[in-house]
Amino acid sequence: MPVYATMKHKMTSSESAFLSPTKFTPGTTFVDLKNPPKNPIREFDKITIKYPSRLDSACTDPGKIYEYSSENLYPAGQINFCVDICKQITVKIRDDDRINISGLPQRRVIILHAVKLMQNALNIKNGFDVSIENDLELRHCGLGSSASIIQGVGAAINELYGNPIKPMDLIRYLAGNHGEEIDGDNKHLIQVQSVGGSGVCGHFRGGLIILTGRAVPIVAVDLPKDLKVVFGVPTKYAHPDANYLILKEVQNIPKFKKVSRDFAEKIAYRLLNEAIPELIDGNHKPMKDFIFDYRWDMGSIANCSYAYPEIMNIAEKMRPLKNDADVEFVALSTAGPGFFIVTRDIKKAENIFANLDMKTYVANIHNDKYKVLEKR
Repeated sequence: MPVYATMKHKMTSSESAFLSPTKFTPGTTFVDLKNPPKNPIREFDKITIKYPSRLDSACTDPGKIYEYSSENLYPAGQINFCVDICKQITVKIRDDDRINISGLPQRRVIILHAVKLMQNALNIKNGFDVSIENDLELRHCGLGSSASIIQGVGAAINELYGNPIKPMDLIRYLAGNHGEEIDGDNKHLIQVQSVGGSGVCGHFRGGLIILTGRAVPIVAVDLPKDLKVVFGVPTKYAHPDANYLILKEVQNIPKFKKVSRDFAEKIAYRLLNEAIPELIDGNHKPMKDFIFDYRWDMGSIANCSYAYPEIMNIAEKMRPLKNDADVEFVALSTAGPGFFIVTRDIKKAENIFANLDMKTYVANIHNDKYKVLEKR
């Protein structure tokens, strides 16, 4: 029986498209690559890259996360902070068709999916040895870890063939065919919608990047290097799989769409006329205030509490941080339950999260694109 058969919410046709099929095998493509390269030439045999993570502080139109498009991209927009919680990805071309994967055993099916997507995009038959080392393995906390694996592996293989696929085409292709793991099933993935933020943070410069529409980065600014990102995750969070989380999320579809109906014009006005101009001019406070108001007072945190209901209590205790001068930015990331604080006072942020029974991780802002460490 399909995993969504017990849903009480009556789906629209676009929502039904988003939910079908419920699971698929690695390499399944829902959308084809735009402008596929003809006869790509192998330029290198082996590559190692470092691929960053992103923290999604807000959507620009949250209801669009369920609006199906022919490209399978969901134009909800994102305000992303790029951080140096990196994956070191090494890919070597084989002379046979075998795919060998080492590292991140829980994510093997996602890595296999990424490799097969690239074989399809490049129309190649040879296999690969893929090894991934992760600075921090936290799944389904708000780091975009699944998408960064797929986008990172895709970027590495594209490099081996001289980057014949343009960045935006690659980002959209991989986001449109996104999937995540199912606990206890190493042969299938669950279809999960993707906005494209992890791809944009890897391929474009900027510590803070705003993307809208079809994963288009419209604003990208470097943030001061002395700012640190302190990421807090509730110690009692059980890290459920994507199969469980997507069911919970879909049950909240009407709430996400209501935020767009109620606040879309206010979101657009404040971003365009207040937050973005000041951000570009070096004043972060209007963007901080916008992100905070979106998360705390436009229903975003409440809507995302399906993943971990306790975030409501955590969020209320964090309200004073809006006007705390030591806190440059504060937000829930994606649907959480991870919160993050951008600050110069690491100890203060760590103490805030510790008092909320949260484990903390400290990272630097990543103002650059993914980095090639070795290519031969």
